[in-house]
Amino acid sequence: MTNTLEQVLHAALESRLCDVHTSIPGRIASYDAKTQKANIQPVIKKKLRDGRSFSMPVITDIPVMFPSAGGGLLSFPAKQGDTGLLFFCERSIDQWMTGNNDEAEPLGNHKHNYTDAVFIPGLYPYSKTLNADPINTELKFSGNQIILKPDGSIVINAPKSVTINTETYNVNATKQVNFKSPLHIFDGEVQVTQSFSNPALTASASSKASSFTGDIYSSGNINSDKAITGKTDVIAGGISLKSHKHGGIEPGGGTTSTPQ
Repeated sequence: MTNTLEQVLHAALESRLCDVHTSIPGRIASYDAKTQKANIQPVIKKKLRDGRSFSMPVITDIPVMFPSAGGGLLSFPAKQGDTGLLFFCERSIDQWMTGNNDEAEPLGNHKHNYTDAVFIPGLYPYSKTLNADPINTELKFSGNQIILKPDGSIVINAPKSVTINTETYNVNATKQVNFKSPLHIFDGEVQVTQSFSNPALTASASSKASSFTGDIYSSGNINSDKAITGKTDVIAGGISLKSHKHGGIEPGGGTTSTPQ
């Protein structure tokens, strides 16, 4: 049976398209975080016209692409077994990848080749989806969660700790700042530039004594329901309670004059 011209052209195009690669899911076989390269196993088999299929070989030294621009980077700890999408570039990218971000000549005339692949992690089978939040914007990793809500509020869930390393840390709240913790520790000076609200300051230490190192100054009255003890001295109006003197001492039932 003689094939028509249409059939011949169709068969030729089909054969040619078998070697044109655009994109396909892949799985990380190994990953080098220093070079940001991975060996990727395509997870869709190649199928021939006669019905036979076979696994595609592992593609080596593939650049792994994370969202980044303007010096900013959002990266992930990619590891063996993570899946994503392989993109096969139109022309050779070898010269450009090893250059300085300038224009580069393609290395060879091949197009959509396996060797010009780029891997973007994050494509999963339906059974392995990461349960994306349908309402909020989330960043999740290993039990940690940052949730950006549509009403403008932000929730941070960190099971272990949150550490901020910076020169100056500013919190500008238009209403109030709330702290709730069994223990608050301040390592360094504490300054209050405005007055305390009413009631001024209330603290209960139960049977434990409050301890301060350094001078304490008050521009108002200090009242105590119990004793005030000074190990060295107590001075009022410039007069020492420990070493002051009294004048006008007379025998009998008279009284002394005020302390000096």
